[in-house]
Amino acid sequence: MIGKSTLREIKASFGRYLAILAIVALGVSIFAGLKSTKPQMLVSVQNYLEEKHFFDYRLLSTWGFEQEDVEVFSQQEGVFSAEGAYSFDILYEDNTGNEYVLKAHSLTEKVNLLELKAGRMPDTDTECVVDASLFTEEQIGEKIVLGDGNTLEDLENFKYREYTIVGLVDSSYYIQFERGNTSLGNGKIAGFMYLMESGFRSEYYTEIFVKFQDDFELYSEAYKEFLEEKEPVWEQLVEERGDRRFADTLQEARDEIADARKELEEERADAQAELDDAKEQLEEAKAKLVNARKELTEGEQELADAEKEIAEGWKEIAEKEQELVEGEEELLKNEQEVLTMEQEIADGFQEWYHNEYLLKQNLEELSQQESQIEMALAAGLMTPEYAAIAKAQIADGKAQINAAFTELYTALGELNNGKNQLEEVKRQITDAKAEIQDARKQLADAKEELRKAESEIALSKQDIVDGWADYEDGVAEYEDGVAEYEEGLVEFQAEIADAEAEIADAEAKIADLEAPKTFVLGRNTNVGYVCFESDCSIVDGIANIFPVFFFLVAALVCMTTMNRMVEEQRTQIGVLKALGYGRKTIMFKYIFYSGSAALIGSVVGFLFGTWFFPKVIWSAYGIMYDVSGLEYVFDGWMAVISLAASLLCCIGTTWLSCRYELGEVAAQLMRPKAPKAGKRVLLERIPFLWNRLKFLHKVTVRNIFRYKKRFFMMVIGISGCTALLVTGFGLKDSVTNVANQQFQEIHYYDINAGYTEVSAINETKELAQTLAPFSDGWIYAAEQAIDLEIKNGVKTVNMIILQDPENMDGFLSLHDKAGNNIAYPGEGEVVICRKLSEIYGLKTGDMITLREEDGTVLQVCISGVCENYIYSYIYLHADTYAKQAGVIPEFTSVFINLKEDADAHMASAALMGLEDISSVTVNADMMDRLNSMMGSIDYIVLVIVLCAAALAFIVLYNLTNINITERIREIATIKVLGFHRGETAAYVFRENTILSLIGAGAGLVLGYFMHQFVMSKVVVDMVSFDVYIKPVSYIYSFLLTLIFAWLINRIMTFKLERVNMAESLKSVD
Repeated sequence: MIGKSTLREIKASFGRYLAILAIVALGVSIFAGLKSTKPQMLVSVQNYLEEKHFFDYRLLSTWGFEQEDVEVFSQQEGVFSAEGAYSFDILYEDNTGNEYVLKAHSLTEKVNLLELKAGRMPDTDTECVVDASLFTEEQIGEKIVLGDGNTLEDLENFKYREYTIVGLVDSSYYIQFERGNTSLGNGKIAGFMYLMESGFRSEYYTEIFVKFQDDFELYSEAYKEFLEEKEPVWEQLVEERGDRRFADTLQEARDEIADARKELEEERADAQAELDDAKEQLEEAKAKLVNARKELTEGEQELADAEKEIAEGWKEIAEKEQELVEGEEELLKNEQEVLTMEQEIADGFQEWYHNEYLLKQNLEELSQQESQIEMALAAGLMTPEYAAIAKAQIADGKAQINAAFTELYTALGELNNGKNQLEEVKRQITDAKAEIQDARKQLADAKEELRKAESEIALSKQDIVDGWADYEDGVAEYEDGVAEYEEGLVEFQAEIADAEAEIADAEAKIADLEAPKTFVLGRNTNVGYVCFESDCSIVDGIANIFPVFFFLVAALVCMTTMNRMVEEQRTQIGVLKALGYGRKTIMFKYIFYSGSAALIGSVVGFLFGTWFFPKVIWSAYGIMYDVSGLEYVFDGWMAVISLAASLLCCIGTTWLSCRYELGEVAAQLMRPKAPKAGKRVLLERIPFLWNRLKFLHKVTVRNIFRYKKRFFMMVIGISGCTALLVTGFGLKDSVTNVANQQFQEIHYYDINAGYTEVSAINETKELAQTLAPFSDGWIYAAEQAIDLEIKNGVKTVNMIILQDPENMDGFLSLHDKAGNNIAYPGEGEVVICRKLSEIYGLKTGDMITLREEDGTVLQVCISGVCENYIYSYIYLHADTYAKQAGVIPEFTSVFINLKEDADAHMASAALMGLEDISSVTVNADMMDRLNSMMGSIDYIVLVIVLCAAALAFIVLYNLTNINITERIREIATIKVLGFHRGETAAYVFRENTILSLIGAGAGLVLGYFMHQFVMSKVVVDMVSFDVYIKPVSYIYSFLLTLIFAWLINRIMTFKLERVNMAESLKSVD
């Protein structure tokens, strides 16, 4: 009968039953869901890491490791695998010209395995697989080209300058998005790549990964104790291997030095012998050159003399020729004269013969005349006187003719003499001609001899020229030989000195060599591994907050509901007691009622919560971790705890409610419970207000303060709903706006460009020409990662040093949380970000230690704490760095502001076109990426809103249902009195509205503190959240709470419609 009665009660008051079930399901789902999130995350990651054989120890040595070391470590007890690996940082330039730093690893066979996401694994040493978070499938087939910005030392670690991408992978070594820091580029590793071992050229392994055979629960104490137990043994073993390599290396070095010294002495002797031979050859060559010069000089002198003689010969020949010409001319003249003389003599002879003829003729004529005279005389023709006269005249004629004959014969003698002389002259002329011919022949012979002599001299001259050329060549060769000898001597001496210096340096280095430093690093040095533990702890910490609140509300709802149910059924309890049913039997009915609701609610809530909440939270954390999907884990203990807690809440509150009522006798129970004595409320003591209230409003006020349990229950439930909403919206406000705050309030330059080297930054003209269409201005800065020493180790932070801090306005803003400006640090000072201050307890005036990768230590005083949201930044003065580090900062970064209408990506492309620019970061792109990452927080906010809505619905529904049930006669009465539907609803729900307003107001205050507490548990390494709530979030939370309340009131209006007015006529008895 009790069982049937219980089932009828459930059916009759199913709404009440469902409310208990729902609040239990909600509380259990949130508790079990949040509490199971960490185990499910841990199991998922543990299975992933076990599948990939994630390392237990990472062994490092400053001297590296050899294959023999790997074999020794592999043979240790309990070792599943020990594998040597290479890892080097390298600069990589993509197709757009941007330069990134990649961590290049060697592929391992059994430890830190990869998960192939696309493509295939490498088959040759020219292939590689790359980070699936940095590269896309479209880039498979492209080449990773090692950038020109790498040093020769870095490039020597690789066998090739380019590697072909054949696949995309996730690495178990990098389960988080952070890839680490580096001394290259901008100090941040952008991604990783994996090559075959043969793709490297290193002589030693840079690290050894060790995986033990035993697997433990992730982050468990048993695992920590296991490693702590083995750590001393492994530290000693690694140190011994390092010492052994140190000793072997020392001995090899000493042997090499001894060999080098021996080789040096041998080469010194050989080189000295060669130099001596060369010197002797040079001396011989010098003697030959001296002799040759002497011979050439003498030959030149002889040639000069010969030329002089030839010149004199030619001169003499010329003179002789002149004499010959003159002789020939005189001979010609003489010949002419001879001819003339011959002509004259011929003419003389002719004249002589003519004169002789004439004389003879005249003589004959005279003789004839004389005969004639004689004849005439004889004949008497002539007188003797005349004849005597004639004869005298003839005699005179004859005398004259004889005289003429005498003269004529004298002339003939002279002519003969002249002829003889002419013959002599002609002979002389003939002789002279012969002499001239002989002289000409002699001159021709002399000329020929001179020409031959000249030819011989010309040949001799050429020989001399050739001789001098040979001599000059010989001198040049000799000088070259001397220079070569001297150079060889200097080189020999330098090489000997260098060799001796190298040997001395080697000996000094050997003397200065320190034993290798060895390290045995556990998983706690892996950033992703440590951060995942921290994030799981955050989830677990939040899981300890919200469920308590929901269970508290569930207990209150259940207590109120069951207390009201028991009070309603006092008469039935009295009847059952009168019929002889025992206390346990009667109590079982109500315990079963609430217990069954709690059982079903806990089962449904557990199954739903352990599936839904981990999925949502995992999807939010999925932006930071590259791990396979979440694995569902059924936790039996949690199921038992959830069930026990829900049953304890419901059954315990039911037992408390029943215990008091069952303590009365049956007769008292069957009579109605006397109403509580009326009391004046506070407002009644304020006539000024009370007298101005309407009657129905006064009734509302009295009812609110009359039912104190319902008052507190509704206020607590509604305030909890509002607090959840405030926390959710506040979480969104604090998380999703960090990118905008960072790049619009702190680092509000538009572009960060990186130079390849310091010297290139001096060429500002080219930069100015490139930025002229885009930029309003720029400043130079040095950026690098540096370690901040803290109590339990070091924290890597980003250090910025401005070259000209006086011009930082417009590029950077250093201010505190209140917005007050902070002065840029002076010499010996540093400004740190608020996150470092809060986490490590640092404040203004504290001294901190900064340590660079090369061991350089900086001691600085904190001069201010500034706001910062992305990464952890510190700001230092250039003089501080220069004085303590001993070097000037490398100002290789340029912070650039763009004009309002400038396109950032066009400016970026223009900058990348410059030869000396290695990287360009557009802050707008960084904002977009961060906003996308933080966008998943919307899912968590949505979950919180839904939970708040469910809480509000359940609380309001349950309490409104109780309110209607308690006041059903009152409601029926006002309906009889003629209240319309709206008036009846306003009369009943006015209390709900007022209580909702009070609860929502209290929830705003509670939400502020809950948000502060939740945000204190949300710690993400790369991000510092600005813990604040926007005013509009308070408004949203308040309005949503009232909307939830209004919806419940609208739903419960239908129940008011079903209230029968006849209830008001029924007797209480």
